[in-house]
Amino acid sequence: MRKKALFWACAFIMACTSAVLANSIGLKSSDSAPDVEGTKVPVPELSRQEAPKNAEAEVNPFPESITDPDKLANLLQTGDLASLVEDGIFQGNENASLALDYPDGKLYVNKTFINGAILLTPQKGKPNPGLVHANDFRFYVFAGPAGDLYLLEPETLSIRQISSVETDGYSKEDLLAVAQPGGALLWAYDPLISGDNELISYMSNRRSIRHGENDEDIWVIDLNSGRENMVVEHARALLWYHRTLFFLDHVTNSIGSYDFDKQWIEEKIANVELYQPLNHNILAFTHPNDQTIFFYNISNNETAKMQADPSSRVTFHFRVSPDDKQILGTMFTDRRDPNSRVLFVYDVETSEVRHIKIPGKRPDLAEIRGWVDHEEFIVILRSDDGDSQAVRINSMTGEITGHIPQVYTPP
Repeated sequence: MRKKALFWACAFIMACTSAVLANSIGLKSSDSAPDVEGTKVPVPELSRQEAPKNAEAEVNPFPESITDPDKLANLLQTGDLASLVEDGIFQGNENASLALDYPDGKLYVNKTFINGAILLTPQKGKPNPGLVHANDFRFYVFAGPAGDLYLLEPETLSIRQISSVETDGYSKEDLLAVAQPGGALLWAYDPLISGDNELISYMSNRRSIRHGENDEDIWVIDLNSGRENMVVEHARALLWYHRTLFFLDHVTNSIGSYDFDKQWIEEKIANVELYQPLNHNILAFTHPNDQTIFFYNISNNETAKMQADPSSRVTFHFRVSPDDKQILGTMFTDRRDPNSRVLFVYDVETSEVRHIKIPGKRPDLAEIRGWVDHEEFIVILRSDDGDSQAVRINSMTGEITGHIPQVYTPP
């Protein structure tokens, strides 16, 4: 049970901001990678024991059973759903709140031990940057408010900068000196980690220094060599599949791929309107003036199609099951009636769509969180007075199979 829980804790990820989950070709503990200034950037192994206490961290231990609804929600959002047992208790060995210093300020995180692995999640309600975890949780990457990228090692709780302040003829100092009439210019933001944990992609509009336009480009840091280069212009990074980066081309509105080793760009899907990376290998997308929702599986190069009824309205926000065979979402069966909102499960192999009634009086306020396993998923139910309840639902029967006994009332 403990091995299974750890496996699924490492197997899930959030959609809009997540890292790629793929087979790891990880570095050993003796390996390290030079940063852009030539010093070594250690790439830690998966943490399996308690880290030494950080003298600068504010540590407050929590009981093994997490009862704080904010921490529960954070862990659910990061996808660590399989660590829930039947009574809704996380199988963490120890939990603590930390305040870690880094050059741009403090990073407030919750540290949770699950079967020996250290998982870090941002503390809710604190001014935190988004944490992106390596596929086996061996390290985390985040962008600070000043536009620098940092690598956080959970075992030592050390934080080090991995992005440069000068690269490829561009200087962060020059960027900060440029007037920004069309919006903020950012040196580095929205990092993603490759499937082998050796490449960090990030977004930057630093090219605006030279011609004034707000160009969004993709840059990549190679942790092994320390090299940092722009790889795709006018594009938004979506996800890594092993060492291939999938992106949205802002000029053509197409989804393309960049093979880092071959340095080869290829168009994959033309004329995209809506899009969402679902996990490490599935992209959801639509075409303009088309009711069809497509689910492209990168691993087998197959695309499933879900035809939406014109009288309904599908919310473009999905969660994929661990085996990639079921897609969870919500829709309004009558696009004009907010009370007609239901859950749906789309079977990728058979194209069957199963509707599931949302329990409670406010189906329009319910929120899907993710899958526990191949059969069950978690939904947050909310009421008019602000209370919420997390429930587990069977994807085949639609029955509630368990409650997570935390109710959160906003202050």
